[in-house]
Amino acid sequence: MPKDNDLKRKHKLCIKLNKKELDLLNKFCKKYNITNKSQFIRQTLMKSIFDKMVEQDYPTLFNNLETTSDNGSNTEDTAITTNKDTDIEHPRLF
Repeated sequence: MPKDNDLKRKHKLCIKLNKKELDLLNKFCKKYNITNKSQFIRQTLMKSIFDKMVEQDYPTLFNNLETTSDNGSNTEDTAITTNKDTDIEHPRLF
């Protein structure tokens, strides 16, 4: 059975962590018996991306509504959307 070349991991991604971040990652992996950090980081990253896409990029019925005011000019009413992340500042962990 031929292996699907599109799913083969050929691309390398390198990240840098500071000492506290690395210690936290190592502690977490040790606590939950994670032996393959690469797989763990990849799955965690992809899950975060998928969750964000589902949460924010889903199609909406009412994005922008155009209405006509009493004097005949066009006014634009925008549907109110809330985003949990817009009001929250995301400071660096360390």
